[in-house]
Amino acid sequence: MTPNASVAGLLKQGHHLLDRGDYAAALETFHQAATLEQQNYQVLYGLGLACYRLKRYHECMEFLNQALEIQPNYILALARRGLAYQQLKQTQQAQADFEQAIVFVPEDADDWHGKGIALDELQRYEEAIASYDKAIEIKPDKHSAWYSRGGALDDLGRYDDAIASYDKAIEFKPDYYLAWNNRGSVLYHLERYSEAVACFDKAIEIKPDYYLAWNNRGGVLDELGRYEEAVASYDKAIEFKREYHETWNNQGWALSNLGSYSDAITSYDKAIEFKPDYYLAWNNRGMALYHLGRYEEAVASCDKAIEFKPDNDSAWNNRGSALYKLGQYDDAVASYDKAIEFKPDNDSAWNNRGSALYKLGQYDDAVASYDKAIEFKLDYYWAWNNRGNALNNLGQYDDAVASYDEALRLTDYQFWLAWDNWGLAVLYSQGYKAAVKTWDDGIKALKPDTPDYEQGCGELHRRKGKNLYEYAKDEPNPFPDWFEAKASYEQALNFLSFEKFRQRHLQVLEEFLKVCSALGDKQTFARRLEEGTQRLEQLVRECEFQGEKITLARKFAAFDQLRVDIRLQSNQFNKEIAALELAEKRKNTCLAWLREGWDYQPPQFHYKDMQKLLNPKTAAIYWHISPVAITTFIIKHNQSPKVLSPMSHYPTPNPSPQARRGKVQGEGLYLAHLHQLQRFEGWMQKWKQGYQDYCQGNYTSAAKETAPWRQEMEDMLLNQLRDVLEIHRLRDYLTDVDHLILIPHRELHLLPLDYLFPERFTITYLPSFQIGLKLLAQPFNQPLGDDPTNIVNVGNSELPFANIESVALASLYPGCRQLQIPPVKQKALIDALRENTGFFHFTGHGDHIPEQPRESFLMLAEPDKLTLGDIVDDEELDFSQYQLICLSACETGITSQESLVDEYVGLVSGFLAKGANYVVSTLWRVDERSTAILMIKFYQLLKQKESPAAALKQAKEWLRQLTYEGLAKWYCDLAKDLDEPQSREYLETEARSIEKEPDQMTSTEPVYAHPYYWAGFILTGKPV
Repeated sequence: MTPNASVAGLLKQGHHLLDRGDYAAALETFHQAATLEQQNYQVLYGLGLACYRLKRYHECMEFLNQALEIQPNYILALARRGLAYQQLKQTQQAQADFEQAIVFVPEDADDWHGKGIALDELQRYEEAIASYDKAIEIKPDKHSAWYSRGGALDDLGRYDDAIASYDKAIEFKPDYYLAWNNRGSVLYHLERYSEAVACFDKAIEIKPDYYLAWNNRGGVLDELGRYEEAVASYDKAIEFKREYHETWNNQGWALSNLGSYSDAITSYDKAIEFKPDYYLAWNNRGMALYHLGRYEEAVASCDKAIEFKPDNDSAWNNRGSALYKLGQYDDAVASYDKAIEFKPDNDSAWNNRGSALYKLGQYDDAVASYDKAIEFKLDYYWAWNNRGNALNNLGQYDDAVASYDEALRLTDYQFWLAWDNWGLAVLYSQGYKAAVKTWDDGIKALKPDTPDYEQGCGELHRRKGKNLYEYAKDEPNPFPDWFEAKASYEQALNFLSFEKFRQRHLQVLEEFLKVCSALGDKQTFARRLEEGTQRLEQLVRECEFQGEKITLARKFAAFDQLRVDIRLQSNQFNKEIAALELAEKRKNTCLAWLREGWDYQPPQFHYKDMQKLLNPKTAAIYWHISPVAITTFIIKHNQSPKVLSPMSHYPTPNPSPQARRGKVQGEGLYLAHLHQLQRFEGWMQKWKQGYQDYCQGNYTSAAKETAPWRQEMEDMLLNQLRDVLEIHRLRDYLTDVDHLILIPHRELHLLPLDYLFPERFTITYLPSFQIGLKLLAQPFNQPLGDDPTNIVNVGNSELPFANIESVALASLYPGCRQLQIPPVKQKALIDALRENTGFFHFTGHGDHIPEQPRESFLMLAEPDKLTLGDIVDDEELDFSQYQLICLSACETGITSQESLVDEYVGLVSGFLAKGANYVVSTLWRVDERSTAILMIKFYQLLKQKESPAAALKQAKEWLRQLTYEGLAKWYCDLAKDLDEPQSREYLETEARSIEKEPDQMTSTEPVYAHPYYWAGFILTGKPV
């Protein structure tokens, strides 16, 4: 069919417009031609071609189908329809069109090329290459066919052949930026990174706004460790295509490699903004959060990655690592199991799984897991090392050594950590002398040209020094080993220089100072302490954020603590006063960090100010714990402070050669301090471990009474701890006083120290003298019993006796404001605290986080919390009008196995810092029933105008003597006073239950005589 002259003119005009790129005008022109001849296949092809250029592929197909119905062998329409099928991802139809076109015209290079692309899409790469070869045979300079051929070869992993193909494409079209880009990508796979960068640079030179080349260039720079340049390259890619999610993800990865994890998270967030289901970005974001220590958020981010790709083994593995850091080892194992389910040969997941099992004490299973990691990666030296650690804990020391030896063999004996652990295996099996030889062997084996040489030598010297110091304590004459420990620590400090290993250097220096103290080397001690203090100040100055400064200062609190010791060792006049003032300054600095911030320095507080809290009948006991000593100050009215020097329980050593030459001074004194501290640390570890086992044990109510921690409590406190702290000697200084103020330090805050003193004393606690003076200076308030209405009473309706406690308080003080857990939320509680004065009574759970005091909290309706930060930051919350804060049934969180290295700042300190006059708190997880009884009695005594200190003391004495007969009567009497029927009936039922048991009614044995029920309640606040 030959078109008429008008149609022919319109066809010519339409193709001219297409060549100019004016596709919309071309489409309109072909439509005009179609109005003249609707069945003209050339016009229909023109319509289809214009729609293709406009990316309207479905319309394109309709027009081309019509053209091919009229002219089935119309090659142009077949080829173009094949291309449209490709754009619509209908690859098989595309292939069929190209093959049909080839049948009609076998020598058309474009059709062979199109067929190759279709086969490429179907991942039939060998056949695709054959098609490209045919196109090139017909048209050797067809650059696009050489380019496509390179892509198929790349997919087959035939990288050298792919580069040759791209080279041919570039030969025929030197400005072919796509070929330059892809050539760079292949060179990247071949790890020829410098050449790859040059290719991407060439692509960018030809097309400066080609975002993919900028992105790929960033990836290669990332591999070269040139992370800043990589970030800059990704910035350019983003400049030209802001919504390209992959570039944002890649930029996040480069920022992570720079340690800029917060910025990395911002980049990952942008990737997710543009592609919310982009699992790679969610996963990488999780790892950035992990590195920031934000482990709960890391888990949530990995969960999102898993939501979008449930079989993503990397996300499961990373999720397990975050759970591991949270101490949720069982959940971590489950996560690693999922990673392994989706990728059974994931050696990293097997290794990590072993580490979680190790933490759970499942050492046999841990070994099996490490074995699987090694099965899939024979040279996985970390798994060999970790396997040795598990075998070590199984007591299989020879097998452990064999594992460490394999880890070392795989690293040419340069893996210092394996040497370190090998020494520990020898330590446990052969003793510390043999272990020292192993660490010496490791130091000799490490080569100076290895990257970790300085760190390895430093750590092995540090380990050697630490064990010589620790294990020599039990030797008849420890001094030779201690001198060797000193020399080893000095080597460790040289290798772990402050310039390269800043925080680690300070940690080693802290340990070194302990050795100097034990040796009585005052000169080295003073010089090195000053050096450490200055370097810590330098580190703190360099911190960008206030929180970082505080965290660092708390981590290295030992330098401040040791300054107290050195002050006491000086020849300074009134050195005890100077040391005490220094200790007090540190306490108040830590307390000030709660709200005033890093730059705030508490006002100078002198000994004469401390005296304002005392009178002839009131004395203070002030403890200070450093890495080398427990110092006990006794402060009495108008007297200089006394320091209780510990009596030596340590065998008198044979004089060391250094001592005979006069180089060791006061051996007995140092050993006495050292021995007292050592005994306390051992006692504290046993106490915390026993309590942790008690809390985690699956005990019935009856079995709890026989749990080891409770069974041993009385002996551990009254005999062991009292002996360690030498309370019997303290009493000799206190014969003329009736009232005591106890000011503990560090872990002593977690213990019922008042229980160790005779019952004749009335005792209150204080976080510091300065807080006590601040409370004393507040306007005089009316007696506690006189205010019947201003009470915020938060009860727990889910626990029957906790509810009775709350109801009884409401009965004693009828106008109090009652709130319940649940449903009370943070805002409602804060509003109530702002509006009221008088009492705040809280019956619920609290948790203390010593490392981050502001995060300590009172638990409300899950997951709502009232944190210490919320309390101290709220300017409208003024607790100076609150006579009493009672945190009933809370605990201090002593389940943590980590030692408190700095002043303990908890919820109690926070309330007092905000002006509260008194705080009642508990030191452990107390019994619900006995707590309610004790607290109700306490409030009844307050109502009778007793002081809080006297009321708590009397309530505890009453509870410990209460018989079943007395308890039944008390239940009945209390029930009569309660308005709430359910509580009244509950108490009456409890009373009848006791009365039905003759053995109980006739028994003279107190129900709650055990100190577990009452010794954990302490009163902190305004001195008597």
